[in-house]
Amino acid sequence: MGLYSKIANYIKAQKDSAKFGTVKDLAAFFNVKSHTTIYDFFKGRSVPNAEAFLDWAEKLGVKLLLPEEFERLGCEFYPVPKVKARPMGGFGGLETDDEITGFYAFKLNWLQVKCPPASCVLMESAGDSMSPTISERDIVLIDQSEQGKSHIIPGKIYVLRVDDSIMVKRIDRMPGQLILRSDNSYYPPINIKLEDNNSLEIIGRVVWVGKEL
Repeated sequence: MGLYSKIANYIKAQKDSAKFGTVKDLAAFFNVKSHTTIYDFFKGRSVPNAEAFLDWAEKLGVKLLLPEEFERLGCEFYPVPKVKARPMGGFGGLETDDEITGFYAFKLNWLQVKCPPASCVLMESAGDSMSPTISERDIVLIDQSEQGKSHIIPGKIYVLRVDDSIMVKRIDRMPGQLILRSDNSYYPPINIKLEDNNSLEIIGRVVWVGKEL
């Protein structure tokens, strides 16, 4: 999930907050003359210009800090968003939902070793095909800077989207195809021909797993 999506989801969540009951209330708070501007933004029919978008975010108290500003402030922890989507471990997946359900604080110096902090996102896993490495309801930390087929490191674990579903798999490369492998031997490999799967998208690489006990 990119920075725009994170902020956009936060803005959209305000409609159901105690402070704002309707889109009109939110439009008035943003000093937007026509509430249809906000309504179209909520429905995905339009994208506000950068100046207006950042103004809305600032009015809601959103603060954007560059990495060097974070370090200058001496911040020890970095908030990583957790999204509602759950990568499925089996043959299929779940429809993605980029709604942010909360933030988890990670030590900044530890996180910087794993991945660029601004590119990090957390998801909850479903299914048992990656067991024992990743089990049902484990939390996975994903580095979204490693998106795209060109970034694949053979043998590493990735979260990927195929059509409207997402899954977590260990990926190997073969000429013209990707092989999606499960750590649970019950599940056979899945071969995907790259030329036939334009809908395949690499969301990011799994760099850490939080285990349920």
